[in-house]
Parts: sequence; structure tokens; C-alpha cells
Amino acid sequence: MQEILSLLCDHPCRITEIVRKCNLNYESALSMLERLKQRDMVRITEDGGVKRVNITEKGITTLNQMLSGGRFDFFG
Repeated sequence: MQEILSLLCDHPCRITEIVRKCNLNYESALSMLERLKQRDMVRITEDGGVKRVNITEKGITTLNQMLSGGRFDFFG
């Protein structure tokens, strides 16, 4: 999850880019993105049939806390 959020800090990404750069299979990526979306850490937009994933302010805050040693339960 941290790797996905870090990638999204650089720029909004298509799901296939997340799969490739984070070395995930497609189903795992979708599952993780759904969890992040439910927690308002990412937003998925569609423009012209192209879906892009964007990090939200809450996602940036959470990532910063994770990088500074905070603990998070993404699955609870």
C-alpha cells in the first residue's frame, strides 16, 4: 500500500502502471486500490475511457505518517 501511495505522489497513474511499477498482479492491485479508495486515500477518475488513480490529501497525510514510522492497519 505504501508503495502505491508513493508512486501516486509523483503523478496520477493508470492501473496498469501501478501493476507494472509495484510488481503486482492485476487482481491484487484492484483489491488494494479498493481498500485505499474505501479509506479515502485515493480517487479513481475516468476520462475518455481511461481510468486514472489519484492520491488524496488523506492519502498524502497517511503516507507521510507511514514514512515517519507510524503504524496503520489497512485491513481492519
